[in-house]
Amino acid sequence: FFFQAEDGIRDAQESRGLGDVYKRQEYMGIKRSQKGRRRMISADKRARMAEKQQAAEAYSKQISDISRMTHWYEGKLKADKRNTLLLSHKTANIELQKALEELKIRRRSQLKELYDTEAERFKQELAARGLSILKDRL
Repeated sequence: FFFQAEDGIRDAQESRGLGDVYKRQEYMGIKRSQKGRRRMISADKRARMAEKQQAAEAYSKQISDISRMTHWYEGKLKADKRNTLLLSHKTANIELQKALEELKIRRRSQLKELYDTEAERFKQELAARGLSILKDRL
């Protein structure tokens, strides 16, 4: 028993000769029947097959266009979201820096008031004891 090779690929079935290979092949416009005779595919059938092929290609192109548009739109949404987040982070950082500067100014003014109040209290305490501070030496 021999196996017939088709383009270097062996069939799992035993071959009865080259006829089996050719019986399974369909040519453009010619198809072999089960009895091995050629029969012509009608022009109407060929036209229907061509119309189906054209419709399938048009549908494939339409799906491809939709896929491309969807991919672009998703990329745009991601970029817009990233830009919005970056802008909000920048805005938040600027606001935090300004709040920190304002806090530093308030702390400095409060510390100055505290030092002035404490200096005045010490001056009054020294004056009550009969001691004084020479301001011109400071």
